[in-house]
Amino acid sequence: MWYEILPTLAIIAAGLGLPHVATHYLCLQVYGTPVRRLLQEDWDLLMFMRDSRLCDKPQIAGKMGLENIPDD
Repeated sequence: MWYEILPTLAIIAAGLGLPHVATHYLCLQVYGTPVRRLLQEDWDLLMFMRDSRLCDKPQIAGKMGLENIPDD
């Protein structure tokens, strides 16, 4: 019957979800926050602002590559 797939589905879901949960708690232990990327450090904030300034569309500043940064 259809319910015979439920144990397999649970195993696959646990295997796919475990890295996300483990990363959350690992970052919480190591960095003291559940998110690794923070803008509290001056250097990180400066780099984010630089990417926003150099990119034509600031909402995609983190997704641009080196090819989109102008050669001044």
